[in-house]
Amino acid sequence: MSTTNNTFCVAFYLKKQKTTQAGKSPIYARITVNGKRIEISVKRERICSLRLYFEEAYKDKFLI
Repeated sequence: MSTTNNTFCVAFYLKKQKTTQAGKSPIYARITVNGKRIEISVKRERICSLRLYFEEAYKDKFLI
């Protein structure tokens, strides 16, 4: 009887090379199965700067 080791991993990250003028970066997922990788966009964006993140959160909270 032989045993095989199967691996599976999903990692989410911001692709900062594609940051927009508004300071938002697209979110990508890297899926690895048995050492083979693919990267896909999850069609969402996130502010990558903490300063911009808190500025936007402040505006949303107080409806400025």
